[in-house]
Amino acid sequence: MKAGGSRHKGHNFERQVRNILKEAWNIELERTPLSGGWGKMQTGGDIVGKEGFPLYIECRKHESWKLDQLFAGEGILWRWWEEVIGKAEEEEKIPILIFSRNHAPIYVMCWLLDYGRGKALSDIKSGRVKECFLKQDVIVALLENFVKEYKL
Repeated sequence: MKAGGSRHKGHNFERQVRNILKEAWNIELERTPLSGGWGKMQTGGDIVGKEGFPLYIECRKHESWKLDQLFAGEGILWRWWEEVIGKAEEEEKIPILIFSRNHAPIYVMCWLLDYGRGKALSDIKSGRVKECFLKQDVIVALLENFVKEYKL
């Protein structure tokens, strides 16, 4: 895919994710950068909210990742995660990586304690949170499940 095509694909993915989050959480969110209204939005990440929005959200729609990289603890998914952590720490926000590829579901990677605001560990152990991956302090889940569990 040409560079312009991948940029277009990324922008479309960011809009798709923004719309899912806006609908699920009933809050105002925008892609970065905005064509207008930027002054009222807080900077940082691919999707931003009004001042006080606690999340640093990066979106990646790329064909190069495979789910088995999660088990290995290395690969592009983990490099993306480390990048998001670094940027989120600079802005004192909660790191959230949202990723997908063609013909795949949308996944969220975040700290376990942030998923469900600390309730997730007992929920995962009890089997209530389904279809997720847990490695050390990181959880990967479907975006559709994340938006139901995560409360702003």
